[in-house]
Amino acid sequence: MKAEQWVFWALAIYFALMSAVYPYITLKTEGHVEIIGTVVILLTLVFTLMVAGFLYATGRRMDKRPEDRQDGTIAEGAGAYGFFAPSSIWPFWCGLVVMLIFLGWIFGFWLSIIAAGIGVWAVAGWSLQFYRGDYAH
Repeated sequence: MKAEQWVFWALAIYFALMSAVYPYITLKTEGHVEIIGTVVILLTLVFTLMVAGFLYATGRRMDKRPEDRQDGTIAEGAGAYGFFAPSSIWPFWCGLVVMLIFLGWIFGFWLSIIAAGIGVWAVAGWSLQFYRGDYAH
């Protein structure tokens, strides 16, 4: 977790600097301090600190991973990464539903309602695709 936490600590330093510089820049260019931009940068700093703190606390409680140790080898990190579907039609249906929802914003709300109904079917099919058929387990 060492590499991940350093990324977020670096981002926190960057957002801390930007939260100090941004009001000064907006004051010089626009004549007034832009409050919303300053608040957004401060909230981003807070959220980045939350993730960095979580990774730091979690990393202290866990055993070191092979990539965090100096003597770690590539073979130690090998293993199963998960199960992936050999083929599935459900991502196509879910993509079609998203397209229909956005088209509903253009052509009429009724199309979005129909797409939401098809979407329930498509998401259920994608979630339950391994409970029946050729790849049931």
